[in-house]
Amino acid sequence: MSENRSRWSRRRVLGTVATGASALVAGCGYQPGGGEFVWEESLPTGIHPSADTGGSLWRSGRRLLYRIRNRSGQGIDFGSGGFVELDDAQVTAYDSSGSRVWEGETASQYAGLPAVADGRVVCSLENETVVALEPDPDEADGGAESVTSRDSDDPDTVWTTEWDGPRLRFRASPTLAVGVHQAGVVAFALADGKELFSIDREDAPIDDLDDGAVGADHVWIVGGSDPTLLGYDAEGTRTVSRALPSTPYWLETAGSVAVLGIETESGEDELWFVDAAGTQRGRLSIDRSGSSPTIVANRAYRAIDGTIRAIDCSSGERHWTLEGCEIRGDIVADTDRLYARGTTPEMDDCGLFAIDRDGTVAWTASVPEEPGCSGDLFALEDRLIALGDENMYGFRKTSGRRLTLL
Repeated sequence: MSENRSRWSRRRVLGTVATGASALVAGCGYQPGGGEFVWEESLPTGIHPSADTGGSLWRSGRRLLYRIRNRSGQGIDFGSGGFVELDDAQVTAYDSSGSRVWEGETASQYAGLPAVADGRVVCSLENETVVALEPDPDEADGGAESVTSRDSDDPDTVWTTEWDGPRLRFRASPTLAVGVHQAGVVAFALADGKELFSIDREDAPIDDLDDGAVGADHVWIVGGSDPTLLGYDAEGTRTVSRALPSTPYWLETAGSVAVLGIETESGEDELWFVDAAGTQRGRLSIDRSGSSPTIVANRAYRAIDGTIRAIDCSSGERHWTLEGCEIRGDIVADTDRLYARGTTPEMDDCGLFAIDRDGTVAWTASVPEEPGCSGDLFALEDRLIALGDENMYGFRKTSGRRLTLL
């Protein structure tokens, strides 16, 4: 395992001094605002220049942001100072201050797509196993979100389960890790890796699978030449079989409710909400363009053509609509607010802004030239984190206390 760098970089120290100086100049009236730039951290490679890491995948939990990347070639062993041959996946966890609090490695490279739930990274590997990793509480400096006992010789690996099937695209909830593949899905218990059930075309009344999702303790799949939505409980018992007018162009979940973007028989684009009993909770006209909604705490947010909408997933009713906004990239949300980059009607230039749950703009803020309004955005504890090509940047989610330095 590579050695963690110092918790305080030179750049962060200088940033702290500068922020402190601003506070002193402003006197007792200084109060850091939402969206204020707080820190910048580099993203070290940690390996020899001849090694190949491919691209990085980023996944966020409640309190940690995870960078996942395959590695091959020659790398540096910081413990011995020598070189090692790499053919694995590395998972690095960062906290809301930008500190790298943990690194873990797998026995071979990952295949498919990993997922994160309850502080645990789940992925299928090229060596025909499925593994779950999470930070050891001592190593993560309190960063582990849901630490349980290990059943592996590797202190970073929570569990390992044999899997000789196709590569898996994982979707996960606090109780289930569900791998989706071309012929079906397989569900594992997130706690211990036990394979709970698998569903393929022979088990399901569909001849093809288009997508799968998991919410709470319920698994959803869609597919078939006659499009069908199927729902299964945590034991693999089918509870829903519902004919659809067309194949959904995305499938998400809000708790145990399936959220589908779908074209109706009349050619209209709608948002459908179907609960675990198969009852349609609501339907709402939408614009098909754009990505799937951002869903947090039974609320879906969609931003299309300058309009942001907040929708109740239990009823399909709109909470509010805000027009005149330009969105750059995806929106992120927590249980308190929505956050995005772009402009609101009150802004002249692209920056960060936050919208309260009642639809009012909570704050707006300019952003530095780097990262500007590009790169992925994540909401993590008290910070918004923006990713650049070689750096990551931290911004305040809320206003701070008077005379607060950071």
